[in-house]
Amino acid sequence: MRRIGLIAMLVVALGALALAGPWREVASLNVARVKARACVLDGKIYVIGGTDPDKNPAPVEVFNPQTGVWKVLGPSPENVSMPCVTAVGGTIYVLAGRTLDKVRLLTGYMWSPSSGELAWTPVPGHMSMAHGDGACAVIESQIYLISGEDDTLTNEGEDYVKAVDVLDTATLTWSTAAPIIPHQREDFDAVAVGDKIVCLGGQGGPAQSPLAWLDIYDAATDTWTFYEDGAPFPWEHPRLAAVGGMVYALTGKGEGGFTNMYLDLETMEWQRLTPPPVPVFECAVVALDEKIYVIGGKDLDGNVLNRVWVYDSQAEE
Repeated sequence: MRRIGLIAMLVVALGALALAGPWREVASLNVARVKARACVLDGKIYVIGGTDPDKNPAPVEVFNPQTGVWKVLGPSPENVSMPCVTAVGGTIYVLAGRTLDKVRLLTGYMWSPSSGELAWTPVPGHMSMAHGDGACAVIESQIYLISGEDDTLTNEGEDYVKAVDVLDTATLTWSTAAPIIPHQREDFDAVAVGDKIVCLGGQGGPAQSPLAWLDIYDAATDTWTFYEDGAPFPWEHPRLAAVGGMVYALTGKGEGGFTNMYLDLETMEWQRLTPPPVPVFECAVVALDEKIYVIGGKDLDGNVLNRVWVYDSQAEE
């Protein structure tokens, strides 16, 4: 009995340690995955796409913070690799991305969880160019698909996609916004704050190298502002989330795997925060209830993860 009591005390102590500070670990995914994306709908987190450690397509999983449980719902759509995933008006959209055969799609799929059974429907029409390894952000009913790669481009290197395609979810019609010329890239991330979209880092330029680029799109004026050294360092595969009007940037390849920072859009100054418990990149990141969830991805040794961490900025010392 004494041994059981000691073990129980140890478990409690380890649990308290895991909850210390601004980071804590929650229930793991059922399926480890890399290059997935996530969105929030009706207070739940949906993680979609990516591939498992054997490079098979990973299924859709949903997390309910009230129960702390992940549930597998069914197959992800065919654009499993780095899709642009977001929810607008009760519908989840999975746009662009790549198939397992590395085909970059010109459209995507949608599904309304309230309809019951998981069934993906093709989004009508198509974008002007593919956005493989690109990024997306939402302002009101509009989904903005930004930069990335398109297999039809004849040149490599600095000639990534220049188009910004916009899907109006109210009418399911496509248009284009002001291009991000000449600052197109891949392996970056984007997030909307109010009527602005922040794009950070990635890979691009003539040398196809990591970038410290920061671009901010103003939907009201349909214009971009470019900061060549806007990131604190050249940052490939960053992940962004918006909480309380601040842009949080965390995880990524190399140095980025150890990094957690926020950007004050009023002063354009960066502030370093407590880094993730485990360096990770190519994960899914999403904000819910003023907290940031870091889901799956790879560690810097190349292991595909099913672990999930939650960052609470209010717990920063």
